Amino acid sequence: NWEAGRTNVVIPWAIGGVPVTAIGTEAFQMSGIVSVIAPQTVTAIGNSAFAYCYTLTSVSLPQATSIGDYAFYKCASLTSVNLPQATSIGDSAFDSCASLASVNLPQATSIGDYAFFDCDTLASVSLPQATSIGERAFVGCDTLASVSLPQATAIGGHAFAYCDTLASVSLPQATSIG
Repeated sequence: NWEAGRTNVVIPWAIGGVPVTAIGTEAFQMSGIVSVIAPQTVTAIGNSAFAYCYTLTSVSLPQATSIGDYAFYKCASLTSVNLPQATSIGDSAFDSCASLASVNLPQATSIGDYAFFDCDTLASVSLPQATSIGERAFVGCDTLASVSLPQATAIGGHAFAYCDTLASVSLPQATSIG
């Protein structure tokens, strides 16, 4: 059982003998947590599950495949994301994560609208499996210098608007650009 006031959260593999497979909608929204470790049974992160967790710095979700809309919205202290199995990143999932500098999403195929909007310290993005990038997905990523999307075929409108330092974009398969 998670208790208010705890800062380091370890999700159990089961509750009452039933495997924990998801972190529900708004489960930790606006809490003061600093870190989250989930077992390999957790495959889904609900909408706004960690939204407004301003002190959240670390997340370990090794088997999560689905990241809901606004899942980490405004997690201002979150510095890196390692979601090696995630295939779907929801709309505004990491929107306004001002300290997010590193993203590892090697299996992601779909990046939602505004997914990384205003991630001020995000310097580079490599999404080797992504086929679709939503509208305004990286708007306002002030330090974004390079983007590699070798499988992307559809890029939403204004996907990289206001990325003032963007110097390199690789989109060899793109057939539709916003």
